[in-house]
Formats: sequence, C-alpha cells, structure tokens
Amino acid sequence: MAWNNVFLKNKFVLYGMGISNKEVEKFFIKNNINYLVVLDDLDIDNNYVIIKSPGIPNNTTFLKKCHMLNLLIINDIELFYLLRTDIKYIGITGSCGKTTTCSVLYNIMKEKYKVGLCGNIGIPIFKFIKEELDYLIVELSSYQLEYIDKFRVDYFIILNVYNHHLNHHQTFNNYINAKMSVIKNLSLDDTLIINDELNHYLRGREIKCKVFTYSLSLKRDAYYEDTKLYFNDERFDISNIEYFKYEFNKENFLSIFILMKLLMIDNKLIIDKMKSYSGLPHRMEEIINFNELIVINDSKSTSFNSLNKAIDYCISNYDDYELNIIIGGKIDIEEIRSNILLIRKLNSYNVYCYGENKVLISKILNIKYYQNLCDVIDNVNLNIKQVILFSPAAQSFDEFKSYEDRGEKFKELILKKLNN
Repeated sequence: MAWNNVFLKNKFVLYGMGISNKEVEKFFIKNNINYLVVLDDLDIDNNYVIIKSPGIPNNTTFLKKCHMLNLLIINDIELFYLLRTDIKYIGITGSCGKTTTCSVLYNIMKEKYKVGLCGNIGIPIFKFIKEELDYLIVELSSYQLEYIDKFRVDYFIILNVYNHHLNHHQTFNNYINAKMSVIKNLSLDDTLIINDELNHYLRGREIKCKVFTYSLSLKRDAYYEDTKLYFNDERFDISNIEYFKYEFNKENFLSIFILMKLLMIDNKLIIDKMKSYSGLPHRMEEIINFNELIVINDSKSTSFNSLNKAIDYCISNYDDYELNIIIGGKIDIEEIRSNILLIRKLNSYNVYCYGENKVLISKILNIKYYQNLCDVIDNVNLNIKQVILFSPAAQSFDEFKSYEDRGEKFKELILKKLNN
C-alpha cells in the first residue's frame, strides 16, 4: 500500500491517547514517523501537525497555543483521508441513530462489496490503513467533524440534528456547522442524502453535489407510507420486519434506501438482510417481556431527543402499561436548558433520576433523586404491569466507562433483582 509520503514528512503531535490516536501511533511506529505524545500541555514550535483526539475540549491551554501558532489541527479521519484517496467513502452523521444506520448499511453492503465500518461506532479508522476496500463507511460525530479540512466523501448522509453537545460546541450554530462541515468538500460527482426537515440548514452554503431528500410524511426522493418505502416509483414492502417497528428506524432507513438504490443493490438482498437483522445491544433492547413486565435497555440514549423517541415507541406499543423511566448520567447544563420543554414532559410519567445532575433534574420535575443506578434498581417495583424504560438521555462517563458498560450493568442489576 502506497501512502502519501509527502505529508508524512511532517512532524506530528498526538494530542490525547484515546482509541483513535492509539491506532495512529501504531501506524507511526511501524512506519518510522516522527511524533510526540501530548496528554496535557507542552511548548512546541510551528513545525508540527496536531492530531487531536475527538473527546478533548476545544478550550485547553495547549490548543490555544496551537491556534496562536496557526498550526494545522486535524484528527485521525482527516489524516487517513490524506493518505488513502483510493477508497470510496460513505459518511453518516446525525444526533440520533448514526450507529444503527451504519450497522444496517454495512450488513447489506458487505454482501456485494469489500466494505469497512469505522469511526464513532468504536472502530478506529486506522484499523483499515492497509485494507483493500471498495467502500469505507465512517460514522461521524460532531466532535470528529469539527476538525475536518480536506476530508471528502462520495456519499454523505445527514439523519437529523437536535440540541446536543452544547457544552462542547458552545452554540447550536457551531454544532450545526460541524455537522455540515463535509459539504464544502463535495464535488459534482458526490451525493448528499439529507432528511427533508434539515433542508433549511443548507441555505447560504455552496452546494456542488447531487442532493437527495427523504421524509416520513412528504413525498420526496424516498418516503414512507402505510408499511411501504418508496424510492421514486419503486415500492419496498417492509411489513412484518422487526427492525421497522420503531418509527425512528423507518425514517433513518429511508436514507439507506436511497443509497442502496444508487448503488444498485436489489430489493431481494435488502429484504433478506433486513429480515435477519437482529439490532444492536443497548438500543431499545427488550431484555425482559414476561408476566406483564417489559424492560427496555436503551443505554445508548445520550440526548433528550433520543429519550423522547423511545417514549413515543413505548406509548404506541404499550399504551395500557404504566411507563416508568430511568434517566441520568453526565448531562450538559446547556443541554438541560435547551431541552427544558422535553424534560418537563416527563412529568406525565413515573421518573427515576440519578447521575451527575440529578439534583437539578429532580428540582425541574419535583421528584426524588437517587444516588446511582444501583440505588434506582433497588427502589424499582417489578410486581406491577409496567414498562421500565432505561433511556438515560445522558453520557455515561460520570459512573461508567461507556454506554455499553452502563447497559451491561443495568441488565445485570435488573436480572439479579428479578431472580431474587
């Protein structure tokens, strides 16, 4: 595999050593690339390229120095692209549903193409630095997109945008601009697939690429109507497919549907793969459905919009059950302020609140708070006809290593209590 050796003659700083930069370091070591590791602060000159880990805040002392020196600050995705322009890229972003959408797309495309899956889904892009691929699907968070410069994708999907990560981005406009950052690099040969509700965010931006839109309620390039998906005049029957029982899955799948038709993937393959798709853990995962007790693990929920979608699903499917909701974790104060109306809607249900901002949330809802997730489960009554929805609407880092760790702990606690 031939790299872009000219760019690799730079001196590099790996700023932060999360999983993405650890994979870059392996590549640097194997190829004798000059680099430094910075975890906190360091005085450097103006000869370095900074590779920033996505989770590091933008206001650190080190980053301020880098900006003052006009250093190039990028991330592992941008670096990978500068080295590998021989691959076709599919980028997927959005506030809710990115990981599931990427996973569904990958499971279908791998039957026809050599395809990789990486990015925010938890697989560093540099895992594929030596791979011969037709396509690379990259799940893109706003943290990754804000340091994009040259990165270009052949197909860019934007699912949805809600108030999210405002403590990091400071303003909603900054968040939007991060989500849309790739658009400026798209050419006439590239394609943007965007939720119809987001069209107004394209105003004032230079759009050179082809644009396809989709909607659940309007007839666009792809739309949903009465258990069927439509792409132009083509109909795709989705009745009796488990994945489509969630309304938000139908909407996000419309974006995949457009892409699959553009890639000329036939309906039979789509149907077969969707029938066998079992979903990802910690995303509306029904872990108990027994004796009128339904327990749903939605630990992946990190925003009030994802919680709201989960509530809508429960109301639609279990309207004669009492709904008990468990929320909490590391919630941005700005996110609480900007979603105050969604939070107040929770007064209609029985809410258990724990986590870093439990006191503030409990005051807004005028409810009791609990010290931690274990304390919540100790106080949950499992002997009534009910749905217990664990949809935290928060990041997990106050108490857990990840949303996966949080989801596994929730399942362990619930099953232990049920079996006692």
